[in-house]
Amino acid sequence: MRGAFPVSGLRRVQQVIETVSHVLRDDEPCYGLSVKQEPDGRFVSCLLVMRGGILQMATIDHGTNKDYDGKIPPLFVPSSEGENPVGLMLEMSEHHRHDLRWYRRAEEMKAESTLFSDILAQEEQALLQIRNASVFGPHQAIQRNGHSHQTVERQWMNTRAERTGKRRFAT
Repeated sequence: MRGAFPVSGLRRVQQVIETVSHVLRDDEPCYGLSVKQEPDGRFVSCLLVMRGGILQMATIDHGTNKDYDGKIPPLFVPSSEGENPVGLMLEMSEHHRHDLRWYRRAEEMKAESTLFSDILAQEEQALLQIRNASVFGPHQAIQRNGHSHQTVERQWMNTRAERTGKRRFAT
């Protein structure tokens, strides 16, 4: 048997792919649609149709379009029971390929986004909390809770003196 490989008692048969050119009817049931842009810039719609009891994929190449290049997200519409006809799926494909709604929405969201400025403000607040300082004007930092850097330094020196038994004073 050509193309069969025994794998632990099971047989794995090599799949055969045939390319056929055929005509799609508008009222023919469709079992799925996918619209995507290939890496070379060509828009492709793939339809799943039933032919002779076998599910087959019909691929339609729409070519390139510079106005929509890189702006259209991929689309997949499942139709497990074949309830949507090929004509409707092709209309959806055509509408999706020329619809910039989500591209414009993403651009608007990027323009009005305050993500980076919010992150910088949060980082600045965190640094101020670490320093335990409140800033009330330019070049003015006032320590909160009556806790100054001299107090921290004095407490550190006292802990060190208790640990080592030595006390040094700055000259």
